[in-house]
Amino acid sequence: MTTQERKKVVQYRWDDVGNALTFSVIGAGSFTLNVLAIVGEAFKDLSSVGKRSVVHGLVQKVSDKAAVGRDPETGRSATPAEKFARMKATGEALVQGVWSTRSTLESLNRAALFAAIAAVRGVAPEKVASKFQSQPDAVLKTLLTVSGIAAEYARLTTPQGGDSAEVEGMLAELE
Repeated sequence: MTTQERKKVVQYRWDDVGNALTFSVIGAGSFTLNVLAIVGEAFKDLSSVGKRSVVHGLVQKVSDKAAVGRDPETGRSATPAEKFARMKATGEALVQGVWSTRSTLESLNRAALFAAIAAVRGVAPEKVASKFQSQPDAVLKTLLTVSGIAAEYARLTTPQGGDSAEVEGMLAELE
């Protein structure tokens, strides 16, 4: 099992026996990716270099999502919770077979976007909808460049999997 630090706030741990990659964001939480769920059973047959290459790619893909620019309106850095939400959404997308979430933005979920903006800005979703409903999707997608809105939108649009007790049971099998 190896642990690595990346950009101080983000850490990851590889469990070679369980084929599991655990990401931690200091101050926000952690989540685990089952690499076999992403790559398939063929992962077990890879050479050690092949396995390290796959793990490195997954670490890079997920942890890159923590590199969020400053909010252009406030100048504030992204919070650990925002970084965590983006990373977790990316990990969940990978498990579902989606490499790029940009392609999933082809069909924008307007209701989720308006709810995300409302939550981040502390206003009623109806107010957000009335202000932005006439805008084309291409314009609305630019609002997803604001880190807080992007993180909340990802949280709202990421499919939730199963009963939490069931999920905890599955994760307990890794230990």
